[in-house]
Amino acid sequence: MKNLKIYKKEPIKHHLFRKALSLALALGVYLAPILTHQNVSSIQNVPYKVQRTARFERIASFNLKDRYNDIFYNGVVGDKDYAKTVAEYLVDNDISLLGTQELVAGYSDRLEGYLPLYGIYGEYRQGGRALVSYANERCGIVTDEEVISTTTTWLPYVPKNLGMILKNPFDIMPRVATVSVINFDSIGETAVINTHLDYKLDEIQESQLDALYNLIEEAKANYPVIVMGDFNMILNKPIFRNFILRLEKIGIYLVQFSNTKENDKNIRIDQAFISNNLVLEGAKLVYDGVALTSDHPLLEFEVSRK
Repeated sequence: MKNLKIYKKEPIKHHLFRKALSLALALGVYLAPILTHQNVSSIQNVPYKVQRTARFERIASFNLKDRYNDIFYNGVVGDKDYAKTVAEYLVDNDISLLGTQELVAGYSDRLEGYLPLYGIYGEYRQGGRALVSYANERCGIVTDEEVISTTTTWLPYVPKNLGMILKNPFDIMPRVATVSVINFDSIGETAVINTHLDYKLDEIQESQLDALYNLIEEAKANYPVIVMGDFNMILNKPIFRNFILRLEKIGIYLVQFSNTKENDKNIRIDQAFISNNLVLEGAKLVYDGVALTSDHPLLEFEVSRK
């Protein structure tokens, strides 16, 4: 088991001037990816790699829940250090990879500070961390496995009716998918795709599902594939059902969680998929412990190679 690094950095102070300035910038910042980004690619390697001897990899996906009223949110709520709780979960449960949603800069810094043997991969959706912290998530891939490459792709997010932006300036935001090729100990080179889709407009959701499907199909041509994220759509929504059926035709299947709570079956928006050249060894939803740091359950599943 790896040891957690003691995190010594003082939490960032809240300055009213900076807060007001950041909020003033928020309206324009979400257009930045259109003007400055298409895809951002990088080749990175984790400096330390823990050799695992198990025949499977334990994977997790978790929406960490941004605190939108705190633009300098760093994973600390009152006297509770949620970043430390998540870090301890990864270490104690020997998680090979965690896909995060709503991971903002301050939280990411603290999480990385607690996890010296892990790297966090993926760009921030507003084009960088320096512009503004408000709702500026990264669909991070947190792993101590060897990372061969990482690409962040901006998904379609601008509606045809531009008036919707003025009507919902804080609702229609850039959305990204992070694609990393990971060289896992037990399953070898595998493409992992992590995303967080729009929740407001069917038009945007459908466009994002189409773009995501293309990314998955491209990855599947070369690697086994794991897909995870907060899709902001329930399973029986028609456009999401169609997406699931399209994936099945290319050999990508929805992960079934047998311990789903009855009142969660029709409303859960967090999902995972694996390709047909991987074997699902086990899957569970975590509702307590680390999951109490968010309003989402944590998805945990184990995969091996056929």
